[in-house]
Amino acid sequence: MEEKVKGDTVKVTVIKASDLVRKHMMAKPDPFVRFGVLQKGGNPSSLKDETKTPVIKDDFNPSWGMFDHTFQVPRKFFSKRNTQILRF
Repeated sequence: MEEKVKGDTVKVTVIKASDLVRKHMMAKPDPFVRFGVLQKGGNPSSLKDETKTPVIKDDFNPSWGMFDHTFQVPRKFFSKRNTQILRF
């Protein structure tokens, strides 16, 4: 079941990352970007409409080309008090 939200849309485009930090001496990173819309209250562990890019194996400078995702964001999120809508 798909929920329709009245409001506006926010389009996020992930292009690339560069110079990722090595976390383990012998391993290369398998990076991806996970993002979504924060739920009411701003708890980062409960994202709405969460998505992620494909994993790029063994790359310190991954490129996803133009990975796009469009979120439906309720208009009430666009207030002066709510400055953080998306969580990456």
